[in-house]
Amino acid sequence: MNVLGLRNLGFVGTRRGVIASGGVETDVDGYRIHTFTSLGTLNVTQGGSVEALVVSGGGGGGSRRGGGGGGGGISYSTGISVTTGSHVITIGGGGSGGDKDVATDGTNGSNSIFGTFSTGTGGGGGGGTNRPGVAGGCGGGGGGSGSSNAVTQAGGSGSQGFSGGTRFNAVAGGAGGGGMGAIGVNSSGTTDAAGAGGAGLSYNTSGASVFYSGGGGGGTNSGTPAGSGGTGGGGTGGTGSVLATSGSVNSGGGGGGGSTVSGTGYASGNGGSGIVIIRYLLN
Repeated sequence: MNVLGLRNLGFVGTRRGVIASGGVETDVDGYRIHTFTSLGTLNVTQGGSVEALVVSGGGGGGSRRGGGGGGGGISYSTGISVTTGSHVITIGGGGSGGDKDVATDGTNGSNSIFGTFSTGTGGGGGGGTNRPGVAGGCGGGGGGSGSSNAVTQAGGSGSQGFSGGTRFNAVAGGAGGGGMGAIGVNSSGTTDAAGAGGAGLSYNTSGASVFYSGGGGGGTNSGTPAGSGGTGGGGTGGTGSVLATSGSVNSGGGGGGGSTVSGTGYASGNGGSGIVIIRYLLN
């Protein structure tokens, strides 16, 4: 059969799968990958099946010995049937850390959305001093306390991932925020040590294995260990005048809880922004 004739009829070199544009486009191992780190549109000129990773913004850390923020919730799907047309991509921002001068919770991260197909839920804020963690995609950690008559403060629940840790003892730093892969670490004992953030989960949608949505670590007093951030962009809690860190950009990591020294509060970490990655086979 005349191959040239087939080419002229349009049968050779035509794509059978999805044809689309938008975001940062890369080709890895036979896949086309569209990465969005800000508001954008996936413009589909030929529909088909795609894989989508939708990571929302992480929660901010609580203030004044606060709990760590929860990691942003993740919606991961394969076999999504996209139709021709324009599909809006929304990237969730990270939540803000609590007010360093008043015991307040961190705010929740914002949702990331892939058109009408999938939505991630923003991570919960960490609890301020003597306050519970806030519910979210992953829950924020319970706030710490230095008071001998303080009651237990539970972590917030996670709708897509794990809950935040609980602060059990009266004298303890903030608990860790929950991650997509593990609960936030509880804080307890007599040393005022804070809890670490829960680990996130790893996905290879970008063409390499990357962790997303780790919880933030809890904050504490001067001279005692802060909670480390969970793998996947979680921020580290503050200890004394050493400031908490924010969740990593485009990771969905929770922010670290804020700290205090002799009644003076220091800033909590903000949550990390989210990301949306879409890929499909080049066939």
